[in-house]
Amino acid sequence: MINKEKFSVTFTMQASALELALYGPIGADMFGEGITDGMVNSALKLADPYDSILLRLNSPGGDLFQGVSIYNLLKSQGKPVNVVVDGLAASAASLIAMVGDEVVMQPGSMMMMHCAQGFCAGYSADMTKMAETLDSVTSSAADVYVLASKLSKTKVMEMLVAETWMTPKEAVSLGFATQVGNGKAAKIGNQFDLRMFKNVPEELKSAEDVKLDAEIDAKTDATQVEAAVAAVKAALEAEPDPLINIFRKKLEMLRSA
Repeated sequence: MINKEKFSVTFTMQASALELALYGPIGADMFGEGITDGMVNSALKLADPYDSILLRLNSPGGDLFQGVSIYNLLKSQGKPVNVVVDGLAASAASLIAMVGDEVVMQPGSMMMMHCAQGFCAGYSADMTKMAETLDSVTSSAADVYVLASKLSKTKVMEMLVAETWMTPKEAVSLGFATQVGNGKAAKIGNQFDLRMFKNVPEELKSAEDVKLDAEIDAKTDATQVEAAVAAVKAALEAEPDPLINIFRKKLEMLRSA
């Protein structure tokens, strides 16, 4: 086992197959937690000789380039790779899943793909450059999905832009997986913080996420109402008509009620 704080890469030998389990975010966060290409590389080097790799996934994704690196690292072993999605293969983890010669989606599991994300601060030129970079990164990642699924790049790009979540059957029908497994249905809700994604299925949201969404909606509604009231008030104050002043008084009374 290669430990890295909370998350780890575990590896065991099953006959002549090396079993790798990537359970957790991809890439190290600011606290040094997460699954990295270095951890996977160490596991590969420490393992006994093997003829094939069984890769098990349950991950919300994370660092795209770490995902690409892990994908290429496993690909370069020159051994058959069989992927089993035990829970979630989202974002960078779905890209890693594309290394599989066989990709099994266990019942209840999900796969998700989306465009590259990033942070930027600065002038408009900086924002434009960041947008161009993200578009290039997304296009590069799309090539990996195209290679695995045999879908057109146009179709894959549409799926990335839409942030596409797939059930096992949908992943198989689109070519991102080869079969639906017959294992126990996965329970993937409440395990990971998925708030950075925009189309998270309701069944994957935690109770805290649902509550937060409701609070945000309520605050947004209140803000919109306040803005509308301010706009109407400004219009009324600019209007000299006495009748309008009456309406203004009523509006103030409603606000104070």
